[in-house]
Amino acid sequence: MAFAGSRRVADSILDSVIVSFAAGSLAYYTTRLFSTSASVLVALWIALVVVLRLVISKYSDDGFYGEPVGGNQVSNDPRAHRVNSVARNATWAGFISALVAWLYISKKLPFLTSSQWAVAILILVGIGGFAAFRQAGNRVSTAAAYANFHWFPWLIASGMALVASAILRPQSDDTNYLNLSTWIAERGTLPTKDTIYSDQVFSTKPLGSAWEPLWGALAHVTHISAPTLLYVIAVPILTILSVFALDRSLRAIHVRHSNFALLVASLFLLLDGKNIFSFGVFHGVRIWQGKSFFVSAMIPLLIAAGVLWARNGRRNDLIRLILVATAAAGMTTTATMLVPIMVVVFASVVGYQLGIKDAGLTLTAIALPLYIGLAFRGSHEDDSALGTMSSTMAALHPATLFNSIDVMPDANEYVRWMSKPALHAALFALAMCWGWLGAESRTARRILAGLSIAWAIVYLPPVLALVEAFTGVHA
Repeated sequence: MAFAGSRRVADSILDSVIVSFAAGSLAYYTTRLFSTSASVLVALWIALVVVLRLVISKYSDDGFYGEPVGGNQVSNDPRAHRVNSVARNATWAGFISALVAWLYISKKLPFLTSSQWAVAILILVGIGGFAAFRQAGNRVSTAAAYANFHWFPWLIASGMALVASAILRPQSDDTNYLNLSTWIAERGTLPTKDTIYSDQVFSTKPLGSAWEPLWGALAHVTHISAPTLLYVIAVPILTILSVFALDRSLRAIHVRHSNFALLVASLFLLLDGKNIFSFGVFHGVRIWQGKSFFVSAMIPLLIAAGVLWARNGRRNDLIRLILVATAAAGMTTTATMLVPIMVVVFASVVGYQLGIKDAGLTLTAIALPLYIGLAFRGSHEDDSALGTMSSTMAALHPATLFNSIDVMPDANEYVRWMSKPALHAALFALAMCWGWLGAESRTARRILAGLSIAWAIVYLPPVLALVEAFTGVHA
């Protein structure tokens, strides 16, 4: 397989960074058990990086860092799509989805209430996901090799990093996140109580995210102020990593013209920033926040790792999946909910293609996210997550749900905020369907279809209420 050096260097950097972030997550949650010292956290972080690299060298196959990602054959002939029933179905599904999305965001769908239409759309998405999963078994082309313009991701990454570093965009979340990193950097101690409104006077819930404490501890031992470390140094570096991650994901799912797709996606992220829920807001200048880096880099890396493991069944791919899931778990509360859901989808596809044993191995990737969710998140109330399950289940009685369907909260309200204006939502729905078609790999199509099914199931109001009660995360 033709594979050029620039992309392999980028993949090697990504693999090394994933190991470092995974070690950081493990170091933070281990340190919380016996110490509040920032220096101890950094020392344990470094030690675990060394340990993980030794474990990887012992149990992985040769060439773990920077393994080539892509197809072994080259097929640049587009004629197959013109006679492919799967392509026609996905094309028409895209047009129909775009129309429904435009009407939904504009609140012009008739007959049903907005909440009822939200549930109906989720059911249709689930049905479409099952159909897409079945049609993914049809023969598809294999993506082209990725040697041409192999330097292009570096060019895009450099440009995005420059733009991100040059933009000044204050964000209200700075108070929550940078405050914690700065407090740790100045005092060298991991707080156990509130640091926003007091100096550890008021009680607060356990801090589940490892991201802010790790940056604060790093700032403390390097004697660099937390704002300088995050705003000036981290922003361009993390932006470059996010572009590399997106490029790896595109190659893993066998997108034929990955350079063009990377360019379009990067332009979209630069221009998409209408409100705080837009995809573009979680990129660039805000990428130093854990949840932003999770959305921009870790989700693409998680999808890439899941696809490669389900397709190849290689030990290296399983190790990489576990490392990515472990690293992501410490970045944001959202990972507590999303990572297990995505891993369950991967396990389902792995079980379908490789067998039950490999599916069980896949599920080991959710160990740390589940531990964090149970030990550090809790519910929205002061009692434990498990303590609210009985009241939640009582509220989810079928008769109660049926009688209150007209006043049920809109399960897609977050998506509505994120998707405005209506034309934006229509284009997004079109891209979702055509993106499935652009993934020229049966494994990738099955996983993308499975993720659509999981999204539809999780965002049904009864299931969403259970997930929120269990994880303590407002989905």
